[in-house]
Amino acid sequence: MRIKSLRLSFVFTETILDVQRETKPGVPLGAFVTEPGYVQIVDALQKGGGGPLEIGLPWPYPVGQHFWDEYLHDKRPGDAGGKLCFEKLVPLRMRKLADAVRTDLSEVPRVTVEGFYYPYGTGLLLTAAAEGDFGIPETGGLAQRLRYDKIYSVRWAGGGTTAALTLEQLATAALDTLRGLGFGSGPSGPRSRLFSIATVVRGEDVDPQQPLVPGSQEHRLLNGLAGWVRAWEQLQPPALAAGKTQLDVRSATAWPGNVLFAARRGRAVWFPGLFVPVSPPVHSLSCYHRNLCFGSLQTESLLMLAAAAEEAFANPASVPNSIQRLGRLAAGLVARLHGGAKTYRSDSFRAQIAQSDQLQDVNALRNRFGMKPQLE
Repeated sequence: MRIKSLRLSFVFTETILDVQRETKPGVPLGAFVTEPGYVQIVDALQKGGGGPLEIGLPWPYPVGQHFWDEYLHDKRPGDAGGKLCFEKLVPLRMRKLADAVRTDLSEVPRVTVEGFYYPYGTGLLLTAAAEGDFGIPETGGLAQRLRYDKIYSVRWAGGGTTAALTLEQLATAALDTLRGLGFGSGPSGPRSRLFSIATVVRGEDVDPQQPLVPGSQEHRLLNGLAGWVRAWEQLQPPALAAGKTQLDVRSATAWPGNVLFAARRGRAVWFPGLFVPVSPPVHSLSCYHRNLCFGSLQTESLLMLAAAAEEAFANPASVPNSIQRLGRLAAGLVARLHGGAKTYRSDSFRAQIAQSDQLQDVNALRNRFGMKPQLE
């Protein structure tokens, strides 16, 4: 078994409800945090105009990014107006947060850093792509270094360079930069814990007709990539349990060897049936990885928003209408992702919600707004 291409993405968010209570004059995204301001900016972007901080729409093309196509549901992304985008709490993407992010690893010469702005905070997507010819031990070791070692250096778009960072130190610096650029130095809020998506994009010498063997090297690797277990080679991985560690793959092209492996805060995609081109053509693993990334980011951001909104109701007399509006939207959108109704369907998002620390807050918020049923 040889692995030729591996993609690792890491999701972080920060929820900043303070911007809904007060925005200082001169803050670049001061208008964006209001519903009318958001709608105006998105409508202008859809017509080819520009936005503050050179932020743009999160989809690269008017149609074809499957997560956004199905998440918006009512219209194609290129036709979606600001009102619909606000109702779906679609983030806008910062075109350039860093000039370059590099690692000490020759197999991973560059890392992409993508920043996103919501009317209530920020999101971050860090992606490392490794190319080469690796055995399973080398693949797992490389991933562990990307997750834990001080191997990152970044040159920021606004100037300045920082080196010898761990992944989480890089994420902290990037979130600080996003918040400062968009909302100023005053407001802040709770940040999510790391959520990851690891995809083996290309491999050789594996039979997609053969189911994953429990306890095999491949099974142990998936446990290391999803759960970031340091001793992944030595420890027995958790059993493949439907709906828990082995999530449903909703695809007519699924092969017996395909596995979407889940830990509480991570996913590992092992689809050997797509390691080589197949006929008829199907969506590539890189596209599938990207869809999972956007969906995981959106799910995490909505969960954190719901929790922050419910916490705000501890003193209901001081909850502005704008936060109530955001809370109601979050409670509804989380339920859609949980049930897979009129949105991008993935068992991964359902599990992310069901296993989250925020599920109780989501249900409390749904109860507050008279929404049924409760989520499990």
